[in-house]
Amino acid sequence: KKIFILGDLVHRPGQHPESFEELILRLEFLVDETHWIQGNHDGNKKKGLPKSWCIHRNYFDLGPFRLRHEALVEEDQVFQIYGHVHPCLKFGDGRDRLRLPCFALKHDRLLLPSFGVLTGGFELVKEEWEEFMICAGDQIMPMTSSKLQHANRKFIRRFTPKK
Repeated sequence: KKIFILGDLVHRPGQHPESFEELILRLEFLVDETHWIQGNHDGNKKKGLPKSWCIHRNYFDLGPFRLRHEALVEEDQVFQIYGHVHPCLKFGDGRDRLRLPCFALKHDRLLLPSFGVLTGGFELVKEEWEEFMICAGDQIMPMTSSKLQHANRKFIRRFTPKK
């Protein structure tokens, strides 16, 4: 079994070293090989890692996919899978709004969500992506960009007080 981590494994590895060490131990128990493509918050953490960990500074090619922390626009020839921006979608406005993490897909890239409590979320421009997989609790809901526009209007109508 292998796991691929696309950066920002621990937001500040030096701040809570016990969390980082615990994570390493848990992964050692669960998988045979860990590939860590380091992100902008990871630093150059290599000491104390088991031999089963492979560190990659920029990217790792896995078949037809390039796994990386941040996408590079000029890499049109390779399908990129990346994270970094912690994507989410917003439904509603003002106090009656809901922000949900999501996967986002377009012809040459797949953007992965983050589920950490400190990661916040970058609200995507819905029109710039073709499809989404919205993460809501223990469910994942597929949705195209055009259906998402309709769902957002429906959400706003449902939660807008009637006069």
